[in-house]
Amino acid sequence: MPFIGGTRLTIDLPATDCDGDGIPDALAVAAGLASLDDPHFDHRINVSAACIGAKATCLVDVDGDDDVDVIAVSYGDGKVRIFANDGSGGLANATELAAGLQGPWSIEPGDLDGDSDPDLVVSLFDAGEVVWFENDAGTFSGVPSIVGTIPQPSAATIGDVDNDGILDVVAASYQAGAVYWFRQLPTGGFSNQQLVGNGIGGAYDCKLLDVDSDGDLDVVSAALLADTVKWHENDGSGVFGGAHVIGQQVDGARSLATGDLDGDGAIDVVCASSFDDSISWFSGDGLGGFGPRHTITSGVDGAQHVGVEDLNADGAPDIIVASANGDYAGWIPSLGGGSFDELVVVGSGSAYARDVDSADLDGDGNLDLVVTSRDDNTIAWYPQRVLHDCNSNGWPDCVDILSGASTDFDGNGVPDECLQPLLAADTVTLSLSMGGAQHLQLTGGAAGALQFFFLLGSATGSSPGIHDSVSGATLPLNYDAYFELLLLSGGAGILVPQYGFLDQYGNATSKVLVPPSTNPTLAGLGLTHAYLTVNVLTDWTLGFVSNPVPLTLVP
Repeated sequence: MPFIGGTRLTIDLPATDCDGDGIPDALAVAAGLASLDDPHFDHRINVSAACIGAKATCLVDVDGDDDVDVIAVSYGDGKVRIFANDGSGGLANATELAAGLQGPWSIEPGDLDGDSDPDLVVSLFDAGEVVWFENDAGTFSGVPSIVGTIPQPSAATIGDVDNDGILDVVAASYQAGAVYWFRQLPTGGFSNQQLVGNGIGGAYDCKLLDVDSDGDLDVVSAALLADTVKWHENDGSGVFGGAHVIGQQVDGARSLATGDLDGDGAIDVVCASSFDDSISWFSGDGLGGFGPRHTITSGVDGAQHVGVEDLNADGAPDIIVASANGDYAGWIPSLGGGSFDELVVVGSGSAYARDVDSADLDGDGNLDLVVTSRDDNTIAWYPQRVLHDCNSNGWPDCVDILSGASTDFDGNGVPDECLQPLLAADTVTLSLSMGGAQHLQLTGGAAGALQFFFLLGSATGSSPGIHDSVSGATLPLNYDAYFELLLLSGGAGILVPQYGFLDQYGNATSKVLVPPSTNPTLAGLGLTHAYLTVNVLTDWTLGFVSNPVPLTLVP
């Protein structure tokens, strides 16, 4: 208790703990332990501290129970482990998928056999092999099949390289300084390696992306020793021409990610470079051209991994990073238009952090972080907690509601006075190979109760949009072929449902559906969806328009 003039001053604060971190929310805000309206990840939950030399994870629903599981590879003990999720973030004791592997280095999910469940591709650095584990409705045999052999494979990714409708595997070879691809044969099995590109000194990462918008998947590579980021042009049949330089003097280019950082509708490339401790990005024009290097930060000591994800659900992709020498993971909030805020450290004390991934593990609609750290053999996850203050009174919304200062008639946790027309989504990416759904939440508030809603989309962004001169509102979608398809075909089976009535509280739900094995040439396509409402019970005038929500299609 503080003292003022020799008198003990007592301050009564509400004891509510809406974010479940064990600290009363009002106290956390008053003490500066949490910021209102900003995500925080201050609660660490260990998944395992027995993954010797933990190297990487992938987050995917391997058992078909509609929650995200954690799959980890550990270099030191040569194991692949599956941690099954109970739906609330409870991760069961590990099931060892495989042991005795020679140097498991990376892991990538994808439906290689076309049976609508995710298989796993693992690169074995010491064995010089890329292998895959077949998933049969959540059951793995534990005995991998060989995709192919290359010296010291450091990364592998999955996509239809030759446009034959069957997924192939692309892998980087650190020792050879090259990237190769393995064609999956219609009869099963894989061909011998075929060259994507060489002269990639210390090839460390590779991604598949239609860089030049010609309908096929090109390859982006990162060279740890040559300090370059390049893209390799695919002619559509799996024959690759010369490499195009995206960036040079990227000192220790180690990890790649892609996303539309500047909101221009074209996919950009992000790189973590460990020798200059930097996270940087290159703006793509969608035709194969890239702008100069933009350094987001040069303060990620020994940068190991980078990812792109909209953590705070504001429609602008944020950056997640892992710092080996700094022993932490973190995220860098986007300010929109390709500008970024300061690095926010998460998971301090993660000894030699190698990897960081994001997914909603506990089913609360917020993206959580999973951190892999080598020197303490640990996989840990950090739930995202947000203390919202929609009315800007300095107190969390839940405190207002529980104290009676605000009403919450619809029970959605938001004070009724704050409700505004809103569209929110549970993810900003969907896999073409695996399929899935982007779940949309329409929240119109009291003003939207019983109004007729209509969802639409655009493949060319949200600006300048479509302006209604009568109401003065602007629907944040551009009129293009995709917009017209949805408008004229009742959602084309993509938006389900496309239209209907908001309920008495102004709420509704919908989905954007992507079937498994959708045309892989759509990888990298960015879609935007929004809705409008119409007063059909009165004068058929426009009610309101929502914010736009992005969706990127990935291999």
